Amino acid sequence: MENNIKKDQETEKQDNLEISQNPENASESSSEQESYNQEDIYKMNMFEQQINQLQKQLDMIKQTSKDIANLRDDLDGIKGQKGKEIFAHFGRGVYAKAQLLSEDLIVDIGGKKFVKKDIDSTKELIEGQIGKLEEAEKEVNKNLEGLQKEMMQLMSKFQGMGSL
Repeated sequence: MENNIKKDQETEKQDNLEISQNPENASESSSEQESYNQEDIYKMNMFEQQINQLQKQLDMIKQTSKDIANLRDDLDGIKGQKGKEIFAHFGRGVYAKAQLLSEDLIVDIGGKKFVKKDIDSTKELIEGQIGKLEEAEKEVNKNLEGLQKEMMQLMSKFQGMGSL
């Protein structure tokens, strides 16, 4: 084993000697490595940007899931409260006292289309939305893990080049 190490060291010395004796090889090798490094640095920056973007998407999905889950829970709070006084939420921390005249809700189903639904039907709709958000979260996490893995491979490549 010691002989193999000595042979590797001698081979490396010979390669370095050849490069130093032939300046054309040295400049080619140096410019190739520099170009290679620039390409890898560019890739690293792209990975970092993509990871940041996916992390923002993940944060938005989590916040939306939390908001929808809170809405689902709030619906339980108005069930059986017909005729009673409630606080109606207008958004951004603004509430008004109101009397609940009906447990029928007007629900936006997308495309500026509204339908009348009871509380239980609305909760089912919300559960479906939560399920879709959970799937989206899994997909973003999968993509994030893939990018992080690629970035780690590139980083280990950099570390390997640093030891040359």
